[in-house]
Amino acid sequence: MKDKKILIAGIILIIVIAVGTALYFFIAKDEAMLNHDLSKKENTEEQNLMQANQEALAKAQESGSTLRPADETDHIWGDLNAPVKMVVYSDFECPFCYDFHSTTQEIKDEFGDRVAVIFRHYFLSSHSNALLAAQASECAGEQDKFWPMYDKLFEDGRAGNLNMEEFKQDAEDLGLNQAKFNKCLDEEKYRDKILAQKQEGKEAGVIGTPTIFVGNEIYPGAYPFTDFTDSRGREVEGMRSVIERQLGIVD
Repeated sequence: MKDKKILIAGIILIIVIAVGTALYFFIAKDEAMLNHDLSKKENTEEQNLMQANQEALAKAQESGSTLRPADETDHIWGDLNAPVKMVVYSDFECPFCYDFHSTTQEIKDEFGDRVAVIFRHYFLSSHSNALLAAQASECAGEQDKFWPMYDKLFEDGRAGNLNMEEFKQDAEDLGLNQAKFNKCLDEEKYRDKILAQKQEGKEAGVIGTPTIFVGNEIYPGAYPFTDFTDSRGREVEGMRSVIERQLGIVD
């Protein structure tokens, strides 16, 4: 009887292990397929954005539209007289922009004062909090804290925390004059400036974010810092190679 019970217990254990193993591989396969589908969707969206941007740029060039030169009205990270100027049209609620935010830091770490980063607003209408976030950055800029707020807003965006309460908390964390910041934000003081920058971007050929201009070249999409192979198997310059070429640096 004892041997029979041991045998039954052994059979049950084998069945449990078999079912568990099958379930594990089923879930793993399902998750892998889901991740593949999401990755494929993201690649397709970025390809569509890049193609649409290039088409918009071609139309803008045909009509004689050009990118407005950087000046003191822009937010500039670095020296306006730097040999390379990189104008970035971006949106604080754009996932691709979160990626390029990291690339921008790599660029500054590598090239320092040889590259000036110029940030311009291009909020997407599909992003419900992007315009408000842009206004928060400008209100912080009024107190010489644009770039620290810029970093915080991208952190907020990654965490899904783009909202009025969070912006005011960011202002407090940065040591801003809270009353002045709140008044600026509540009155939408910089709304017109942000709308004007978006219109300038459209006229220069921008239709999505991020869109990066380096010299007279346009790079639509979240280009990484290093060279990469695109979805069609083509070798593509990353931002480091683009900037090195602009600076005349050769291997």
